Amino acid sequence: MLAMAYEEREPTLWEAAASNDVAIVAQRLLEPDTPVDLFNEAGASALHVAASRGHVATTRFLLEREPQAASVHLRDLESGWTALHRALYHGTA
Repeated sequence: MLAMAYEEREPTLWEAAASNDVAIVAQRLLEPDTPVDLFNEAGASALHVAASRGHVATTRFLLEREPQAASVHLRDLESGWTALHRALYHGTA
């Protein structure tokens, strides 16, 4: 029963960014109280997640999003790194 409940829930903003699902990322950002630079429990934004995994489509969407794009200067809460730092560290830049 627990597995079924998990499968039926919608992915979070960060799960969508991690799986390069631009449509779900866009959908999540249309929800009230979901700013583009919102941190997850690990202290990372959707841009940090997408960039560290080399997801070009999601990264580009977040950086070019109107009216408010993700900040390239935003530092994660874990290491103080920007999305570019994470991408370089993970070899996806």
